[in-house]
Amino acid sequence: MSIEPLTQLYRPHKFSDVVGQESVVHLIESALNQNRLFSSWLFSGASGVGKTTVARILAASLTDVPSDILEIDAASHGSVSDVRSLREMVQYAPVGKARVLILDEAHMLSNFAFDALLKIMEETPKNVYFIFITTQEDRIPETIL
Repeated sequence: MSIEPLTQLYRPHKFSDVVGQESVVHLIESALNQNRLFSSWLFSGASGVGKTTVARILAASLTDVPSDILEIDAASHGSVSDVRSLREMVQYAPVGKARVLILDEAHMLSNFAFDALLKIMEETPKNVYFIFITTQEDRIPETIL
């Protein structure tokens, strides 16, 4: 028997379970229903409002294979070499419908990492999505925004 933190145990796993973010959930569900999806998403706001939770639900909605979702903590993996390894990964077709890269604490990426990431985003394959999560949107370069 594994013991999960309460935040993991009670974290919503579908949009209908999300509380307090109705307008965000409505916007995302509408985009999904109309198949009008952006290749990059930015979730910003104060700590604890559900950015990562909504990002995980969105990621699960975009692909049917959990192994096609890669969640990266940019605070500890924010170097240019970390981002370059992403370039290699996005070249290959996903196992499921899409590959989703969640960059948590995206504002912690180095300037060189942002430059490398921009290059990947400019040449993003059709079924690859980026979700940026940050509490400090002002630290995200305008070229990425």
